[in-house]
Amino acid sequence: MSKTVHGRIGSIVSIHNPSIEVHMVEKGINTGTAVIVIAGGGHRTLNVGSEGADFVPFFYNYGISTIILSEPVAC
Repeated sequence: MSKTVHGRIGSIVSIHNPSIEVHMVEKGINTGTAVIVIAGGGHRTLNVGSEGADFVPFFYNYGISTIILSEPVAC
């Protein structure tokens, strides 16, 4: 969990399977554009807070859908 923001996940460990999260923009403001966000990290930890989900509201405000890729991490 994040040490600076209560309730926010900061990083995930021991990931074995890749996954994606798709955050679509509502129809009225959708520009038809999407970005893929690939969160950073190392071989054991995936940083998802400031390097992943935090970008969703920013792009949403511009009518851009966001796809977050969580890559598999070696244990």
